[in-house]
Amino acid sequence: MLALYRRLIALRRAHPALNQGAYEALDSQADLLAYARVAQGRRLMVLLNFGLGPATVSPDLVAGYTTVLASTAPARDALIDGSLVLAGCEGVVLASA
Repeated sequence: MLALYRRLIALRRAHPALNQGAYEALDSQADLLAYARVAQGRRLMVLLNFGLGPATVSPDLVAGYTTVLASTAPARDALIDGSLVLAGCEGVVLASA
Protein backbone atom coordinates (compact mmCIF):
# COMPACT_ATOMS: atom_id res chain seq x y z
CA MET A 1 0.00 0.00 0.00
CA LEU A 2 2.85 2.37 0.81
CA ALA A 3 4.44 1.71 -2.59
CA LEU A 4 1.11 2.53 -4.30
CA TYR A 5 0.80 5.84 -2.45
CA ARG A 6 4.38 6.74 -3.33
CA ARG A 7 3.72 6.04 -7.03
CA LEU A 8 0.52 8.10 -6.96
CA ILE A 9 2.22 11.05 -5.24
CA ALA A 10 5.06 10.95 -7.78
CA LEU A 11 2.52 10.78 -10.62
CA ARG A 12 0.63 13.76 -9.22
CA ARG A 13 3.84 15.78 -9.00
CA ALA A 14 4.91 14.83 -12.53
CA HIS A 15 1.59 15.65 -14.24
CA PRO A 16 0.08 19.12 -13.61
CA ALA A 17 -3.26 17.87 -14.95
CA LEU A 18 -3.67 15.78 -11.79
CA ASN A 19 -3.15 18.59 -9.31
CA GLN A 20 -4.17 21.81 -11.05
CA GLY A 21 -5.98 20.69 -14.16
CA ALA A 22 -9.59 21.21 -15.08
CA TYR A 23 -12.02 18.44 -14.13
CA GLU A 24 -14.21 16.95 -16.86
CA ALA A 25 -16.87 14.39 -15.96
CA LEU A 26 -17.20 11.53 -18.44
CA ASP A 27 -19.97 9.01 -19.04
CA SER A 28 -19.97 6.56 -16.17
CA GLN A 29 -21.68 3.26 -15.54
CA ALA A 30 -23.30 1.91 -12.38
CA ASP A 31 -20.11 1.16 -10.42
CA LEU A 32 -17.61 2.87 -12.73
CA LEU A 33 -16.58 6.50 -12.26
CA ALA A 34 -14.74 8.09 -15.18
CA TYR A 35 -13.31 11.57 -15.42
CA ALA A 36 -10.56 13.47 -17.22
CA ARG A 37 -8.13 16.06 -15.95
CA VAL A 38 -6.67 18.56 -18.43
CA ALA A 39 -3.78 21.03 -18.05
CA GLN A 40 -1.11 22.45 -20.33
CA GLY A 41 -2.42 20.53 -23.33
CA ARG A 42 -2.16 17.18 -21.51
CA ARG A 43 -5.28 15.11 -20.86
CA LEU A 44 -5.36 12.21 -18.42
CA MET A 45 -8.26 9.89 -17.70
CA VAL A 46 -9.04 8.37 -14.32
CA LEU A 47 -11.24 5.28 -14.12
CA LEU A 48 -12.43 3.89 -10.78
CA ASN A 49 -14.38 0.65 -10.39
CA PHE A 50 -16.26 0.82 -7.09
CA GLY A 51 -17.90 -2.57 -7.66
CA LEU A 52 -16.65 -5.90 -6.35
CA GLY A 53 -16.80 -7.55 -9.77
CA PRO A 54 -15.11 -6.71 -13.07
CA ALA A 55 -16.30 -3.69 -15.07
CA THR A 56 -15.91 -3.44 -18.83
CA VAL A 57 -15.02 0.05 -19.98
CA SER A 58 -16.58 1.18 -23.25
CA PRO A 59 -14.00 1.13 -26.09
CA ASP A 60 -15.32 4.55 -27.16
CA LEU A 61 -14.44 5.97 -23.75
CA VAL A 62 -10.80 4.81 -23.82
CA ALA A 63 -10.20 5.42 -27.53
CA GLY A 64 -6.86 7.17 -27.89
CA TYR A 65 -5.73 6.27 -24.37
CA THR A 66 -3.08 3.59 -24.63
CA THR A 67 -0.73 4.07 -21.68
CA VAL A 68 -1.48 3.05 -18.10
CA LEU A 69 0.35 5.51 -15.85
CA ALA A 70 -0.85 3.92 -12.61
CA SER A 71 -3.10 1.11 -11.47
CA THR A 72 -4.11 -0.38 -8.17
CA ALA A 73 -3.71 -3.82 -9.80
CA PRO A 74 -0.01 -4.72 -9.77
CA ALA A 75 -0.39 -7.08 -12.74
CA ARG A 76 -1.94 -4.43 -15.03
CA ASP A 77 -0.10 -4.04 -18.34
CA ALA A 78 1.42 -0.64 -19.09
CA LEU A 79 -0.37 -0.49 -22.46
CA ILE A 80 -3.96 -1.19 -23.45
CA ASP A 81 -5.21 -2.21 -26.87
CA GLY A 82 -8.57 -0.45 -26.98
CA SER A 83 -10.54 -2.73 -24.66
CA LEU A 84 -10.24 -2.47 -20.92
CA VAL A 85 -11.75 -4.49 -18.09
CA LEU A 86 -11.15 -3.24 -14.58
CA ALA A 87 -11.05 -5.73 -11.74
CA GLY A 88 -13.26 -5.18 -8.72
CA CYS A 89 -12.15 -2.12 -6.72
CA GLU A 90 -9.48 -1.24 -9.28
CA GLY A 91 -8.50 2.24 -10.32
CA VAL A 92 -6.33 3.32 -13.27
CA VAL A 93 -4.87 6.53 -14.63
CA LEU A 94 -4.54 6.59 -18.42
CA ALA A 95 -2.64 8.85 -20.81
CA SER A 96 -3.06 9.25 -24.53
CA ALA A 97 -0.35 8.05 -26.88
